[in-house]
Amino acid sequence: MSRFRVNTGAMRSQAGVLKDQGGEIEQLAQSLETIYHHLNIGSSDSTRAVERKLVKLEGKLIEQAVKADSLGKALEYIAQQFERSEQAVREFTDGTVSAATIVHEIQVLYTKILRALGLDKGYYNRKAGDPAYQISKKQEKMMDHYLSDACAALRNEERFSEETWYKATPKEREQILRDYLVEVNKIMGTERPTLIIEKMEKESLMGSYNGDTNTIRINSPRLSDADSYRLMKTIVHESRHGYQHQACEHPEKFMVSKETLDQWRENFKPGNYKTAKSDGWDAYARQPVEWDAMNFAQQDYYTSQISGPDYAGSW
Repeated sequence: MSRFRVNTGAMRSQAGVLKDQGGEIEQLAQSLETIYHHLNIGSSDSTRAVERKLVKLEGKLIEQAVKADSLGKALEYIAQQFERSEQAVREFTDGTVSAATIVHEIQVLYTKILRALGLDKGYYNRKAGDPAYQISKKQEKMMDHYLSDACAALRNEERFSEETWYKATPKEREQILRDYLVEVNKIMGTERPTLIIEKMEKESLMGSYNGDTNTIRINSPRLSDADSYRLMKTIVHESRHGYQHQACEHPEKFMVSKETLDQWRENFKPGNYKTAKSDGWDAYARQPVEWDAMNFAQQDYYTSQISGPDYAGSW
């Protein structure tokens, strides 16, 4: 079950939200109709069953969300349906469609619903200075866990699976990384970084991110490691740094709380970023932007080695 929650506490008191932004909600049905036509879940009997169930869920969602007398209630309903739909869709398959495929299609649908509602672009930050429109910590955590799980779910697809990876040559693995980077940044809603795969100056490095050029570097010799599949999580980790930089520059486009943004911006200031070489592994891993990226990428082999820092974000 994906960790998807919506905190409606701050929104419940905003009776005028739908009045102010009624146009967006009124267009939801039309937006979702367009969204449905772009879903591609195959042509087998099993996937047609999934398709039919999604249509029913979508119709019910539209009907209830549009009737809501506040945006908060609409979102609360969407969150509840997200959680229920995973099991509901599974019941309509004959076992030939993997659970991961089903969940991924639902995630795609609900990501697009969020976009239709404007939530993936920091809807509540549009009115800067108004506390009612600020991103809460719970909203941020909901979005972070959702995006993290969606990136991880991609690795259940055959083309990104561990089995496919270890059957591939190092050159073929480069293409897998490039394709995965595209999909990860689609999920995150970020400008895709340039990916450079080359031998880096330090053999132990997996990769790095340059915020000035929005570039990810992957250490090419690591493609031949026995545990080289970890590079898939490196792509997520380094892409998260891109997310951090873009959120700091354009907070209105992302669901990140002011407290987290403040920590990221402070960490990115010249002289404040710590490296493992100069400051030691613990200092490097416990700083806000690295702790966030490691947890977002679900790199438990790193985070389990250290105690969590005093971090304002989701982890």
